[in-house]
Amino acid sequence: MGRRFILVLAICLLGSACGTAQKNNLNTIAEAPAGSGTVSTIEAPMDLATDAVIYAVEESGYEIKRTDRPADRTNRVLMVHGITLTSWGEVGRAVITPLSPDQTSVEFFVRQRHDIEEWPNKELEELDGWQSSIAEFLQAVRAERRMTGPMRVKDRKIAQIDADEQSGKRAVIGILSGGFAGAALASGGVEDDIDIRQPYRYEVTRSDGGLEKILSFSLLQIGDCVRRFTGPGDSQTTEAPDETSVSYLVKRPLSECTF
Repeated sequence: MGRRFILVLAICLLGSACGTAQKNNLNTIAEAPAGSGTVSTIEAPMDLATDAVIYAVEESGYEIKRTDRPADRTNRVLMVHGITLTSWGEVGRAVITPLSPDQTSVEFFVRQRHDIEEWPNKELEELDGWQSSIAEFLQAVRAERRMTGPMRVKDRKIAQIDADEQSGKRAVIGILSGGFAGAALASGGVEDDIDIRQPYRYEVTRSDGGLEKILSFSLLQIGDCVRRFTGPGDSQTTEAPDETSVSYLVKRPLSECTF
């Protein structure tokens, strides 16, 4: 019985009568039509909602690869999840659009990298957790917990950093789930988008006049006032980020940056 199930699963994955086989990457996900995913509403302005989505996605184990503005009033977050024993990994996006000054719509769309077209979207499994983390983030930010002092954005550039040994991790999990054939597929059979992250490198000015360079996926403009967010708890952190750490930067009112 077990061998028969494995054989049927293998045939399905190769694209037989079980459905239409497809291979997904960040490009196919980014270009998928609107309405492909699942919509949720966030009771916050678009800037803050975008920060909350970034936080929630990373808290759930996904890795942000890129954030951008594909339209004048729309933000987009592109994400991946590594190989597990039950999946070759996932790729996804969150499209964030304002509904009003204080309400924002987010459409999550996540698919497995190698899947069948008829299979359900993966964001359905994550939605409850994402909504909970978004609410947690908003509550902490509104209470001004775990945030540094205000800083003003002086410069912004696109950075490129490597993921943490993703190829090796994929190979190990591939062996566990599919033998050496699985290792080959897991380590070399996906696009480079899983190994490269493209955050922004912000140069910010502190209130004491000092300068910092901070990596972040937050979508900010030169001149914006921001604070670094370190988590939803009550205590302040004393740990300084290193040169490759990606921080959460939360946009704040310009009145906080009078320096």
